[in-house]
Amino acid sequence: MSAPLAEAQTAQKGMNDLTPRGARVGRRANNVVDCRKCQLRRIKCDRGLPGCMKCSKRSLECPGYGPRFKWVHGVASRGSLQGKLVPVQNKSAPLGTQGTRHTWNVQYGGPAIEGLSIPRSLSNPLLRESNSPYASHLMPYFTEYVARRLAWVDGPENPWRQIVLPMVEGSETVLSSVLALTAHDLASQYPRHDPWYERFQSISKTYQEKALGRLAQELNTLRQSTTSQLWSRALPTVILASAIILCNNDMLNAQTAGWRVHLQAAREVIRAACYGKTIHVEEFFLQEYYTTSVWTHLTTFHEVNEIVHTPVASSRDAVFMDFVRIVHQITQTERLRANCQQPPEMTIDDIHVQLKLAEGNALELIQGIQFWSEIDRRDCEQLVSMYRHAGLVYSYQALASRPTVEPLIQDSRNQILEHLQCLSGTGYEMFAQDLVWPLFVAGTECQDSRLRQKTIERELTIVMRISRILDRDRMLSFLKTWWMLSDPQCSSWIDLARKQSSECNFVII
Repeated sequence: MSAPLAEAQTAQKGMNDLTPRGARVGRRANNVVDCRKCQLRRIKCDRGLPGCMKCSKRSLECPGYGPRFKWVHGVASRGSLQGKLVPVQNKSAPLGTQGTRHTWNVQYGGPAIEGLSIPRSLSNPLLRESNSPYASHLMPYFTEYVARRLAWVDGPENPWRQIVLPMVEGSETVLSSVLALTAHDLASQYPRHDPWYERFQSISKTYQEKALGRLAQELNTLRQSTTSQLWSRALPTVILASAIILCNNDMLNAQTAGWRVHLQAAREVIRAACYGKTIHVEEFFLQEYYTTSVWTHLTTFHEVNEIVHTPVASSRDAVFMDFVRIVHQITQTERLRANCQQPPEMTIDDIHVQLKLAEGNALELIQGIQFWSEIDRRDCEQLVSMYRHAGLVYSYQALASRPTVEPLIQDSRNQILEHLQCLSGTGYEMFAQDLVWPLFVAGTECQDSRLRQKTIERELTIVMRISRILDRDRMLSFLKTWWMLSDPQCSSWIDLARKQSSECNFVII
């Protein structure tokens, strides 16, 4: 059974109607709303994914944590849905945490992106309510919730709002890609049997097909382009933006190969465009491409791939970019050594110096970023230290002799866990998507401690609840296999991942 999205009087009301309960989680996710059946039974819900264990143990079907709607067979008598059948939200069902840091009212036709002229599609059919009854509801949800989870740092300058929203107004391809991602994000919060899961998935696939169709046309135009240099520069950036957004869309179901196809498409666009001196919008999407590629290479062993474009150093849009680049260097060196090839000269001491410089640069950048609060700024500083220690551990694992660095590994692992405990409750909500890499690295060094294993498992579960599952469930499954392993041939998780490379194609993101 399916129905159109709930109608809203304003952008904020529409966003609330489409926001699953518990979307804003604070204080270590203690405010996540329990499943309805646990509420009715008056027991504490374990809030497991995809459904709670309390229901599973009693052979009950967990209803999940999304909003509840009651279905009516009447029609709206007024408003823009006059004469239409609509679902009505159950007023008795709380909406979870109602407070938001900022209300974003989406207005199409915002300021043009500086340095890039994207022709405005004033007749863009997807912006007309008659052709796209969902855009006016999905866009506020993207702006408030999805954009927050995609950014390294969410604040008033979040590039997923400042850069992407103006492109939405000017490009039907980008708009369709954003709507596909947003509907898929909403679907991911419901059990697969739920009617709303099926409805949002259907909406997502419709917009994705439109985006892919437009991309095919624009790629053909790019190949045959004889128009002005300004348009020629804008077109590949629009294509790159759409490819990156669609990659994020398919990352929500990371076990499939779709996101890899989009990443490869982005790579080919970058190769064809031959980006030299970049402007802000180009730099942002190049950073997004580069970061995803680096995380992908962590579990890729069949060949040493060169990433087409190395972005500039960290910026306010990508505070941790220097750390990502160092991770890339370590990975490349390890792969070359494993393949008996001559890697570039790079010692552990060189890496330590680079990591220290990256930490200082990131902390300096943080001082110029607008955060929602000073607590968020302090949490981000904790995260910077976690990334430095994660880089240290990874460098030891990949390039050093294990016995000589064991105490150093343990010290950095402990530092990661200590900084983790210093995060505020809202820090988890703000930076959950950034915690995956340091948590994974710390988790690979917990074979000797069941207590630490439980800590990593608990924290990753919280991250998945706040920032979506993506491929993190498979990543956690790999960690559990590693914790139980007793194989003298595998001195590090890298050895195990290489040994099982056909099965360990998860992405650490």
